Amino acid sequence: MRFVDLILVLKEGRVVEQGTHEDLMRTGGLYYSMWQQQVSDITSDAALPEGAADLQSERLVSSSAQ
Repeated sequence: MRFVDLILVLKEGRVVEQGTHEDLMRTGGLYYSMWQQQVSDITSDAALPEGAADLQSERLVSSSAQ
């Protein structure tokens, strides 16, 4: 998912968000929530999707800087 040109996020049949993986993670909306849920379901860093640990760290750093 991280390397696609455009991701469309649907809710109840309507597009509620769109953008690249990075854009959608940065906005912290529905896509971000679904991604976080998936990552939290995985118990070991070795099993994380490629780049997920980096994105989590980036998100935490940007949140604490605000």
